[in-house]
Amino acid sequence: MKKLKSIVAVLLVSMLIIIPAATVSAAVIGANSTSAIENNGTYQYIVKDDGTIKISNYVGPDTTSLDIPSTMKVMVNGSMSECTVTEFGYGAFSKKSFERVSIPNTVKIIGRTAFKKCANLKSVEIPDSVTLVDAFAFTQCESLESLIIGSSVSTVGDFAFSYCPKIKSVVIPDSLTYLDLAMFSGDTSLETITIPGTLTYIDYCVFNNCTGLRTINYAGTAEKWNSIAVGGCNDILKNTTLNCNSGKYVYSSATGTFINPSSSEEPTTEPVTEPVTESVTVTPVKPAKTTITIKKSQVSIYLKDTIIINATVKNGRGNTTYVSSNKKIAKVDKTGKVTAIMKGTAKIIVANNGVKKTFTVTVKKPKLNANAKSIKKGKTFTLKITGQVGKATYKSSNTKVAKVNSNGKITAKKIGKATITVMTNGIKLTSKITVTKNKN
Repeated sequence: MKKLKSIVAVLLVSMLIIIPAATVSAAVIGANSTSAIENNGTYQYIVKDDGTIKISNYVGPDTTSLDIPSTMKVMVNGSMSECTVTEFGYGAFSKKSFERVSIPNTVKIIGRTAFKKCANLKSVEIPDSVTLVDAFAFTQCESLESLIIGSSVSTVGDFAFSYCPKIKSVVIPDSLTYLDLAMFSGDTSLETITIPGTLTYIDYCVFNNCTGLRTINYAGTAEKWNSIAVGGCNDILKNTTLNCNSGKYVYSSATGTFINPSSSEEPTTEPVTEPVTESVTVTPVKPAKTTITIKKSQVSIYLKDTIIINATVKNGRGNTTYVSSNKKIAKVDKTGKVTAIMKGTAKIIVANNGVKKTFTVTVKKPKLNANAKSIKKGKTFTLKITGQVGKATYKSSNTKVAKVNSNGKITAKKIGKATITVMTNGIKLTSKITVTKNKN
């Protein structure tokens, strides 16, 4: 499975170079709002439901320097209002000629492909207000040399800073606990990266083809670094020097971990001589190998459901850590309790003392036993939910045609059509009911 994911990740990295940028439609731009797209001559924008602004596209003149405003005067409900800019939408500034851009300290979300292929962009400072930098946000910014990531960024999407061949150093903020797929892939000049002690997971191909990487400055201990779960296609890390708070470390192929080169890998002892008896040679005892066993390596659960990973750790050191590869799909706490968030698949990496095991969680949506049903007048039918978590509610769009009770039992009252809406696991399901004539 690990080998298969490595191959898939490499293919994704390769495809990024040849896939053309998608055309951004109004439907995509407005995906998070019901408001219409407006145009003030410099920006196309949306006034979101919370009264803040999402910039969907820059339509102003070509310029080498851009100061994005923190507020904009816009028409809201028939009157002019000054609204705060909080989000950049899909491809909002992509393929522009900026050399410098100033992002205001009001922006919280930098959307997918927001600055993709800004080939002249030389410096970017992501302010502390930003919490999400979405996938491909700054990919293929070929002139980008200076990158500062704000202290509140907690999520960075796939390939976000990939193929920026002039970046030489990056500091990861404490708020970022995992590095997502191919985050810095193809950054061939990247020499130094500073990583916080809070980091728990490095995804596949994060440092793929970062051929210049030589130094990792890590805020934790070497023992803690060796416990971080690392996905495939990151072998370049083995060629780096790890600077920890306890000294410098290098990778040892013998142990598969980073060690202090000034100390011996193998413990040694000298003969112990008793005053009267013969000399005795004491054979050093190697510490027992850490093992992790998980009874089931994969499981399927439904939205909002939880499961405890049953991991058995023998001869471990310190705490066992649990990290989700995709917190948007499934999150995990420090005890191994997994909560299903949205439909999809996530990997939970269980680690202790440099030993790692992967637990795969597939999250499914609940479903009804009938998305459409014909019922004869006067008859009944009961809707059943597969994967229900907690209480479900039922509502009929036309109780004169079809009535439904709190247990999902439908009674056909009158010839016609009705839709039964079911709320379960935090989502909405529907069943279209057609009441037909009872020939009896």
